[in-house]
Amino acid sequence: MLPIFYSDDFLDHNTGVYHPEKPGRLTAITTALKTAPWADQLDWRSPTPIDAQNDRLMAALEAIHPQPYIAAVQQLAHRGGGYIDPDTIVSPRSYDVALLAVSAWLDGVDQALATGEPAFVLARPPGHHALPQRGMGFCIFANAAIAAHYALQQPGVNRVAILDWDVHHGNGTQRSPKTMLKWLTAHCTSSPFILALVQLKNRALTTIFSIYRCVGAAL
Repeated sequence: MLPIFYSDDFLDHNTGVYHPEKPGRLTAITTALKTAPWADQLDWRSPTPIDAQNDRLMAALEAIHPQPYIAAVQQLAHRGGGYIDPDTIVSPRSYDVALLAVSAWLDGVDQALATGEPAFVLARPPGHHALPQRGMGFCIFANAAIAAHYALQQPGVNRVAILDWDVHHGNGTQRSPKTMLKWLTAHCTSSPFILALVQLKNRALTTIFSIYRCVGAAL
């Protein structure tokens, strides 16, 4: 059985009907998974509620993001929402939903370390573009970096590898100050400008390897 950490609360991060990163992304995925021929091999689990995480959640979050940024996101949500940048929206429930997403990632790490088997976290908002002091690229908190750093604090964990598969490289994970990671980032893009930008950024980072494929190309 493959554990899947998911909550309908993730749909409450409201980015608007025309935004690319909208609740429909998760509803489409959950529908596909629940109707797959191997659906009986999936173990759907709810993430640990925020108030049940005690200090562990905020400690993991603050290991990557400074407290003033976290507080600013909370205040923006409580004021009714707004924009971190033109692409990155905070709605009234986005702060709580983003915390629950981090909780789900921590649960996934705990599950994988306890069993030695994979776990799948189906959460939003996403996280690989969020910088330590600023969200961007649809991402509020750097979920991947938070989970990686949390894993490195667990007994017996000395290395973490991240396979980042997206149109753009995970600049937020790359920039996170406390992650000592081996990194494989695969970009599906036909833009030479994106390619040149990522190559330039990667010159100073010997642990990063990039695979570039055009849209529609087979691996």
